[in-house]
Amino acid sequence: GDELSYLWEGPGSIADQTAATTSVSGLSAGTHTFTVTVSDGMEEVTSSVNVTVTAQSTVEETEKKSSSGSFAWLMLLLPFAWLRRQKA
Repeated sequence: GDELSYLWEGPGSIADQTAATTSVSGLSAGTHTFTVTVSDGMEEVTSSVNVTVTAQSTVEETEKKSSSGSFAWLMLLLPFAWLRRQKA
């Protein structure tokens, strides 16, 4: 039941270096090594973990082409058909 303390070390910006779990930001693409040391006040253990960060791919949006050609013409002609029917 001893209280444990934690110390995270590594590159980037570690959100909370003294928490059991934490998050990291500001890493570039590549492999990064993080070390956590856990202590109960009398003994301590250190362990390392490698994290691989990959670059996020970006996709350019292409201009969307309208496929409603026939429907658009029908909608343009619909008021004229309605007017013609009203006069008849």
